[in-house]
Amino acid sequence: MWYEAFWFISGIVLYSIFSKLLNVGHSILFFQTIQTQALIYLGLAVESTAFINAIKYNSARTAELPEEQVKLMKKVDEEVFDNWRSSVVVKMNAALPHNLRRTLSKKDWAAIIEFLEESYKKGEEKA
Repeated sequence: MWYEAFWFISGIVLYSIFSKLLNVGHSILFFQTIQTQALIYLGLAVESTAFINAIKYNSARTAELPEEQVKLMKKVDEEVFDNWRSSVVVKMNAALPHNLRRTLSKKDWAAIIEFLEESYKKGEEKA
């Protein structure tokens, strides 16, 4: 009787352990997918912003604004963009569940760009 009870309780314990491991694995895959999609949209926003800024600078030169003013606009835009990138990294990492932060967090913007490049390469390989 004790022998059967031991195996029954061992089965319960092993089931709960494997169940939790599978849940963590599914959570990681789910958040990786969501994170990848969010970062792709951020990449599209960055491309759009760069395009809009290029149009703005060309328009400023066409309107014959002084070159110093165009340089000042570029400098201000770069500072705003750098602040935006930093806040994106901080807010994205803060939004992750605590148990997944070590696995999915990105250190800086360069890590996000590297992640996006890898994602694009994987997407091209699948196509």
